[in-house]
Amino acid sequence: IETEFWIDDIIDMNAINVGVENGIVTFTGVVDNILTKDRMIEIAEGVRGVRAIVNTIEVDPAVMRSDNEIRDAVHNALLEDPATDLYEITTTVNDGVVALEGTVQSWAEKQLVANVAKGIKGVHEIQNNVTIDYESTRSDYEITQDIEGRLANDVQVDDYLIDVSVEDGQVKLTGTVGSL
Repeated sequence: IETEFWIDDIIDMNAINVGVENGIVTFTGVVDNILTKDRMIEIAEGVRGVRAIVNTIEVDPAVMRSDNEIRDAVHNALLEDPATDLYEITTTVNDGVVALEGTVQSWAEKQLVANVAKGIKGVHEIQNNVTIDYESTRSDYEITQDIEGRLANDVQVDDYLIDVSVEDGQVKLTGTVGSL
């Protein structure tokens, strides 16, 4: 994990500590933005043998902004991003904690809205309260095919070791993986 962190341009290894015991990874320290904290988790989850992650990393932005400045910056970023400009998302900010409200049409859109907000300087935390309102109901078969296709195209997953079952829109994955 530390080797991956050292070669990553985003992570400052001088500001964090990594501990591992019995496959459980512990992060401590301070980073200046949420995207760095998320990147650390993403890297660790991809390492074989990692069973769990205890993340006590604190986000202390290098740039201090008022809540109004953060709210305006998030609002503008959502409007300027070509993928999120049509979403009707409202933003409230309290001590650098951004709460997102509104409705989108997919889980991926909900994650995208949060990622745009995470990139704003001064944001300490995101509360993603955006709801998903699917335009149409998809059959269990369609959902199963979509998930199996995504697993088959993911180089980090051996899709033959994962079984997908969907019942009334609820997805259940069973099988074996080598990392989180």
